[in-house]
Amino acid sequence: MMKLKTQYILFILFVGVTLFSCEQNEEVLNTNMKVFINSQIDPINESIIEVIISEDITVDKEQVEIVARITKEPYENVSIQFEAQPDLVEEYNLEHETSYLQMEASAIEFPNDNKITIKSQSLSSSEPLVIKFKNYPKEAGEYMLPIQIVKANGAGVSVSSNLATHYLIFKVVINNIAKDASSLLDEYVDRSSWSIKANGGGYGNVTNLLDGNKLSYFLKQNFITTINMNTNMIMDGIVLTPGAYGGKNFSYTPSYVAVYTSMDNVTWTYQYYTTFNNPTSFAELIKIKFINPVNARYLRLELKGGSSGYNCISEVNIVDMK
Repeated sequence: MMKLKTQYILFILFVGVTLFSCEQNEEVLNTNMKVFINSQIDPINESIIEVIISEDITVDKEQVEIVARITKEPYENVSIQFEAQPDLVEEYNLEHETSYLQMEASAIEFPNDNKITIKSQSLSSSEPLVIKFKNYPKEAGEYMLPIQIVKANGAGVSVSSNLATHYLIFKVVINNIAKDASSLLDEYVDRSSWSIKANGGGYGNVTNLLDGNKLSYFLKQNFITTINMNTNMIMDGIVLTPGAYGGKNFSYTPSYVAVYTSMDNVTWTYQYYTTFNNPTSFAELIKIKFINPVNARYLRLELKGGSSGYNCISEVNIVDMK
C-alpha cells in the first residue's frame, strides 16, 4: 500500500513538473515575439515618392506596400493594425537633424483596411498593407508622413520599439514651365541695363548673348549662365536664339534648359526644366513659357544636351507680362 502511495505521489510530481516545464517552454517560445515593418520596395523603412505639380500632377508611384514580420513563428494568427502618425515628424527631425515638413494623414488611405495578418506558423504577413496616395501639397518641399504599427493582437506578441514605423517621404517639385509655349509673344524687354556671367570661359564671350547679333554666340561645356536684370521683372517667359557654330552648325544648341529665378541672387527658385528638338535654323527659337508669371531680378539657365557635351546659344530674351 505504501508503495502504491509512493508511486501515486511520484506520478503527481511528474505530471506537475511536466506541466510546469511546458508552461516554461511556452513562455520561452513566446519571449521576444515582436512584430516589425519591412518595405517590399526598400529594406530601409522609408519610401520616397516624387511628386511633380504642373498643369497636372505626376507621381513616380501611386501606392506603397508594406509587409509586417515577426521574430518567431506564432502559434495563432496575429492581427496587426497601422495608423498614420503625422505628429512623429517633429521627433524624427530632432533625432536625425532633418527638416521635413509634416504631411497630413488625409494624404493617404488604406484601400484594403489598415489591418493585416501574420498567420500561424508564419514569419510575415500573408498580404501586404497597401497605402494609396490621394492628396498632395501645393508647394514645393520635402514632406514626411510616418505610418506606424499601433496594435498587435496575439498571445505573447508585442510591437517592436524601434522597427514599427515606416516613413513616407514626399519630394514635391513645382513645374512652372508650360507644355505649350506657342502663345508667348515675340516682344522682348529692353536689355541695355542687364549684366551676364557664365561659370567659366568658353568659345566667344558670354556678353554676346545680350548683343542683339544672332551670328555671335557663346559655346561651352557644362554651361550655366546668370543674368542680372537690374530691376524686378514679372516674366511671362524666356526666348533663346540657337547658336550656329561656324555660322551654320546648329548641333551644339542645347536640348535641355533648366530655369532658376531669384530676387536677391542668394535664394533661388527652381522653375523646372524643358527639352527641345535640335534646331536647324535661327528661326527655330527656344521658347519657355511660365504657367504662372514669375517676379524676379535674377535669371539662371543651365543648358545641356548639345553635341559632344558643348552647348551654344546666341541670344537670351525675356517676355514680360503685358
